[in-house]
Amino acid sequence: MEAVFETAYRGLPPDAARLYRLLGLLPGSDFTAALAGALAGGEVRPLIGTLLETYLVVEALPERYRLHELVRGHAAHAAEGEPAAERDEALRRAVAWYSRMVTAAHCLVLDRPGESGVFDGPGEALDWLESERGNLLALLRQASTAGWDELVRRSAEAMWALYANRKHYADWLETSRLGTLSAHRLGDWAAEARMRDQTARALIELSDFSAAAAELDRAAAGVERAVGGPTTAGPDRETGAQTADPAKTPVATSVGTDSSGAESTESAASIGDAGNAGNAGNAGNAVSAGRESAGAESTRSAGSGERGSGERESESAAAGAVAGKAAAVRAVMMETRGLLELARGNPDAAAARFEEGARAYEALGDTRGKALLTYQRGRALAVAGRNQEAAQGLEAAAGLAHDDELTRGRIAIVLGQVYRRLGRTEEAEVWRREGAEIMRVRRIPVKE
Repeated sequence: MEAVFETAYRGLPPDAARLYRLLGLLPGSDFTAALAGALAGGEVRPLIGTLLETYLVVEALPERYRLHELVRGHAAHAAEGEPAAERDEALRRAVAWYSRMVTAAHCLVLDRPGESGVFDGPGEALDWLESERGNLLALLRQASTAGWDELVRRSAEAMWALYANRKHYADWLETSRLGTLSAHRLGDWAAEARMRDQTARALIELSDFSAAAAELDRAAAGVERAVGGPTTAGPDRETGAQTADPAKTPVATSVGTDSSGAESTESAASIGDAGNAGNAGNAGNAVSAGRESAGAESTRSAGSGERGSGERESESAAAGAVAGKAAAVRAVMMETRGLLELARGNPDAAAARFEEGARAYEALGDTRGKALLTYQRGRALAVAGRNQEAAQGLEAAAGLAHDDELTRGRIAIVLGQVYRRLGRTEEAEVWRREGAEIMRVRRIPVKE
């Protein structure tokens, strides 16, 4: 068979032969014309047509192509003839294309500002993430090994839109840990904390509460380290045992495969949250910190004093930015701490966590975040059987989420459940239908 492939390859025009070699670099199972174009650095549809005619490539599904495993092996061998720098550049273009597309899909699914015109709607964006998740993860592994950390970090964070709504726990955990490693190598403490938070979300839904708490503790330690706070060791929240200092815990570089795919308890997973990880990038209304001592300033000349004042202002602004970023990351983690309490069967403690998070988002001027945490508090109150309070909280959340359709859809479903318990059946049906329709259009599965 090798001779057959070689004969077909040798008969290709130069541009088609180059594309064939580059396709041998892709670790995924299939590809689209858009991905192949990014890999090759130009339009490739006519070249794919040539490869189809020679049967080196087959169209497995409409607009999705693949190389048979034996052909893939031949193409990979042929690719070794490409200069190493050109191979790396081709793969980097492919990873960068994925990063751009995943980010656009993430923003659309979660109702965040982002690149327009890439997808027709949030449902299409979510389905695209679903169809590409295996290929993207395979490329992220290679990109992590190559040290393309900013692309890995950005792509891993953006995959939250898929994993929060469609799950795929083994992929979720591996992607989050790749993102954590890249953020750590970049020295991006805020991104590392957000990635650890995403890992904790998956672990909570898999009922691995001790591991989730450990991830959150490591995330919190990184934040406190960045702002100069304490990072001492403490007792594990689940067992009471003394744990190592989270600041000194190494970043995981590998991940085991999960096969359970289990949902968390009904109280914790009756409605999944879309997450507020994207909000943590906003500094918000931070209070600046870190001033130079007046004693040191008094020893300088007038000219030096002027420069010192400018330096102090710059340092104060930088410290303020760090403080604001830290406050936003803490708010994200407050939600996850609340979800952990809820999954552990402590809805009242969860409600208190969510209320604290809502206040934090209010202080940051983040109405979306406040809406989400207010919804989570109402959900916790409903689990606690405090239905009247839950209804009031969910109504308040609905008012805050007027421009966040995804959060409003989740609110509507839970509010419908609470109204039914309160005997308000007509209102319950109106809200239930609204929530179900929002999720249907967005192609998000919901357990009611």
